[in-house]
Amino acid sequence: MNGGNYWDVIRFNYYSYDALRAVYFVNSNIGYAVGDHGLILKTTNGGGGFSQQIGTSNNLNSVYFINENIGFAVGTGTLLKTTDGGNSWVNHSISNNWIFFSVYFTNDSTGFILANNATIFKTTDAGNNWISQPNGTNYNLFSMHFPDPMIGYCVGDFGTVIKTTDGGIEWFDVSTSSLNRLNSVYFTDVIIGYVVGNYSTILKTTNGGITFIEEEPNPTQPNSFLLSQNYPNPFNPVTKIKYSVPQNVRRETGNVSLKIYDVLGREIATLVNEEKPAGEYEVEFNGSVLPSGIYFYQLKAGDPSTSSGQVYTETRKMVLLK
Repeated sequence: MNGGNYWDVIRFNYYSYDALRAVYFVNSNIGYAVGDHGLILKTTNGGGGFSQQIGTSNNLNSVYFINENIGFAVGTGTLLKTTDGGNSWVNHSISNNWIFFSVYFTNDSTGFILANNATIFKTTDAGNNWISQPNGTNYNLFSMHFPDPMIGYCVGDFGTVIKTTDGGIEWFDVSTSSLNRLNSVYFTDVIIGYVVGNYSTILKTTNGGITFIEEEPNPTQPNSFLLSQNYPNPFNPVTKIKYSVPQNVRRETGNVSLKIYDVLGREIATLVNEEKPAGEYEVEFNGSVLPSGIYFYQLKAGDPSTSSGQVYTETRKMVLLK
């Protein structure tokens, strides 16, 4: 066993440029993958080979099986159900206007679908009927996990985490330190859980979601300068900008500046202008006093008077939309 030190590329007897967006295994042998343009693939030998199944031409975002026969796949205007292991799929979609991001079941009867417009649908009859329910958030949710039939979590836009302790009847907000989009959540038990999202965000809780602590995805020092795209973008009126400063061989320091400019090249604001030790940083920019429009932010670092004599400059575009 390689323990995940490297991954084998699995080939299957169906080739497509379509993206696969979700995978689910019923057991060690039977698994499914779904993706764009209704692509559904099934393996019965632990990934040794995949065969294509037909259910829709719409994009699919998530797949979940209650047992070897009964499963669901959801996507754009699509809620597919199979009762024969995927040999046939029937569309039970609530409406073509919905985009379904994720499907999850806590037992044979009770399941949830996360949809656009910050909507959660719930079924208590194995997917025959779905009812939307209040969830206490205005942001889209993309992933759900229940470490216990009563205790569950959803994560989504702008660092949103919501929790239920009564099997999804009521949800309440869990505060996090992140404003990034959160894409997936998983709990190893009712106490320890992980959330991942954009900009390499990794959050961990060791107290059942009372607090989430942001973890460094890379414990080593950065080996190069890096200026990330601001998030959110477009923004109104606050956005965050991340950048990295490496440690050079001689441990010399140079001035780091991060400035905002308008489309005419006029300096609007200085967010950083000082020496910075090696590390990863995040700063906040508030454009509440500025008009809507395109702006640029530039990271400049290094000192030409040092032995390396190198200066790093990178510029990115952002949009303020009020």
